[in-house]
Amino acid sequence: MSSGSKSAQLAPIVEQALDENDLLTFAPETKGLRTQFRDSVLNYIYKTALGLSDDRLKSASVSAWSAPDEEDSITLDLTLTVDADWGFIAKLSHDILVRVSEWSREWTEEEREDYGRRIYFAILPLNL
Repeated sequence: MSSGSKSAQLAPIVEQALDENDLLTFAPETKGLRTQFRDSVLNYIYKTALGLSDDRLKSASVSAWSAPDEEDSITLDLTLTVDADWGFIAKLSHDILVRVSEWSREWTEEEREDYGRRIYFAILPLNL
């Protein structure tokens, strides 16, 4: 990841360091999949969602998932739960994807492939 002049514009909406009071948790099964790049992307998505959600973000967790019939398909899945309706969720998802897309212009081709293959996120309403 480069630190060009665009980086200041592409900072997550919430820039404070994560601490034990933050909502993002990693399930134990994610340990072997975590890399500095993957952690930075997941934290970027999380902190951006936190900043854009108007205090509606209620939980955030990362789990590992693999399709049973596909070799080498294991992914890190970030699930964000918000106290909002599907309209708010659609806008929040869009806004996060726009910011990730802008930031991804600074990534190497390998990082873009890693993101596309290994990192997913979903936003769900608190009350289904």
